[in-house]
Amino acid sequence: MGKIRELLLVALAVCALPRAAHAQDGGYIITEHDWRLTIGGTSYGLSQTAWGKAGRYSGHRTTTIYLGHYTANTRIPAAYVAVTFLLPAGVMGFVLLPALWLRKRVS
Repeated sequence: MGKIRELLLVALAVCALPRAAHAQDGGYIITEHDWRLTIGGTSYGLSQTAWGKAGRYSGHRTTTIYLGHYTANTRIPAAYVAVTFLLPAGVMGFVLLPALWLRKRVS
């Protein structure tokens, strides 16, 4: 019975010890979107990262646009940047590819 009593007292003492205090909350950096394609060691596309303090949402986001060795940072959300660049490219492809296909068939 003495050993069990000692183990219970030690367990109680360990549970009663104060927890480690944290002076500051740690920050976070999260990659929300990573829409990049790497060809030959260079990246093309975009990525969006969010950063702030842990425990509260601060909403700081940065979108980085990669065009080979050139990069550009913006605060515009990644979805808006993708639509701004991909929509005109898609429309041009939709218009130009059938025209090129018809030109090949005619000649």
